[in-house]
Amino acid sequence: MALALATVSNSYAEVKSDFIKPVIRGPQSDESVYFIMTDRFENGDTSNDYGGTDKSMSVSGYVPEDIGWWHGGDFKGITKRLDYIKSMGFTSLWITPPVVQRSVQGNSSAYHGYWGIDFTTVDPHLGSEADFKELVTQAHKLNMKVIIDVVVNHTADVIYYDNSGRPQVSAAEANIKKPEWLNLISNYHNLGNNPRIGNSVLDGDFYGLDDLETENPKVISGWIDVWSNWITKFDIDGMRIDTFKHVNPEFWKAFVPKMQAAAIAAGKKDFPIFGEASDTDAQSLSTYVAGGEVPSVLDFDFQKQVKSFVQFGVSAEALAELFNRDDLYTTSTTNAYGLATFLGNHDMGRIGYFLSKAVAVGESETLLERAKLANAALFLLRGGPVLYYGDEKGMTGTGGDKK
Repeated sequence: MALALATVSNSYAEVKSDFIKPVIRGPQSDESVYFIMTDRFENGDTSNDYGGTDKSMSVSGYVPEDIGWWHGGDFKGITKRLDYIKSMGFTSLWITPPVVQRSVQGNSSAYHGYWGIDFTTVDPHLGSEADFKELVTQAHKLNMKVIIDVVVNHTADVIYYDNSGRPQVSAAEANIKKPEWLNLISNYHNLGNNPRIGNSVLDGDFYGLDDLETENPKVISGWIDVWSNWITKFDIDGMRIDTFKHVNPEFWKAFVPKMQAAAIAAGKKDFPIFGEASDTDAQSLSTYVAGGEVPSVLDFDFQKQVKSFVQFGVSAEALAELFNRDDLYTTSTTNAYGLATFLGNHDMGRIGYFLSKAVAVGESETLLERAKLANAALFLLRGGPVLYYGDEKGMTGTGGDKK
């Protein structure tokens, strides 16, 4: 009998060794990310507040007393607070797009970073290239990654349409974008906000912003060159990709592997890339990961379920169902552990804002306890947590990206 048991035991050990492997852990799975809107964090250098010598509102966009305009936060301000960020246990920081902006559009400015015109360098409102490199260098000394926000779906709104609907660019703005290929109208879809032809999600302008023809080989190779250069020139450590679902899947299957290869060539074996697809339905959200477009996405399903649980105290059953959907993200190289989880952001508002709407005025202790519960869920459940700057202080704001 003992011999038989020994035989079974040895066979089990062999099976276990051959067929049972550790769970795959993607680059984002072991990150704890502090998300900063650079212009709103800290003004470390007042000399760059206007982004140049022209201090007029229409050119500089610097109006610190108005929440819709530039406020003066910069790279030096973040560098100054790296020890603070590190002390909270964060392993990386994600900053809003650092590229040069069309500083003013309509009745607002590009403080948020999503109106890019020159994708080869940093916006002067945020500092110099040397300032950005110093931020990265100092972060690395603390063993922290610097993840940048990447936009490939669109550029600033420069193209307009004449009375016959033909795309046009004014003479003054005909060559304001860099690299040069971004100035060619033929590299854009030019269908407007609500196109009658094509796919409105993939081909239409995003809130009027010039929508690039990302199925065009010139655009694909152009973006690969641009963002590979940010890895080699500025030594960045990861990418959060904006408006992910507004770009055709074929682009990502060409682009993402090139970014990973560029990172490896730069000596970065662990390079987080996560897409922003604003969708709370895990059935569709998971397709970007399971379909091989990107290693990770921001987990909007997680945000919805955790927020509802801590905000209104709804049944824990819905929260449990969140994890029952995790298999949707499982492939040979990905799973739900690699998702970027969060409670609030610059688009929807802070978790404190949502909680304050569910608590009566004066019930500060209740609000605090719910905030603690929300953050406990964020940091203790599966996924790589992303905290929006200021949430650690209990900031609430008013929703959206301005506070």
